[in-house]
Amino acid sequence: VEYDPEGKIVNANESFLKLSKYRLSEIIGLSYSIFLRPETKNGQTNYQDLWHKILENNLSNEELKFVAKDGSELWLTVIFNTLKDSKNKVYK
Repeated sequence: VEYDPEGKIVNANESFLKLSKYRLSEIIGLSYSIFLRPETKNGQTNYQDLWHKILENNLSNEELKFVAKDGSELWLTVIFNTLKDSKNKVYK
C-alpha cells in the first residue's frame, strides 16, 4: 500500500487488495486506519507513534495486524520505505 505523508492511501497492489477484499476504488484517499480494528484506533496500539516513526524512516520490517473488509484479521509483514525529496521532505 502506498500512502501520502498524511496517511491517505494513494495506491495498493493486487496482492494486498485480494487479501484485504477491497477494490482499489474503495480505499483511494482513505486513511490507513480503515485497516485497524476500532479498539486499536482507540489506543490499544499507538498507531500515531507508528506513523511518526514511518515518516522519520525509523522502521523497516514490521508485523502488523490489519482487518479485511469482511472483518477477518490479516497478519502481514510489511516493509516501510519513506520517499523524500531533495530537501528531505517526505512525499510518499
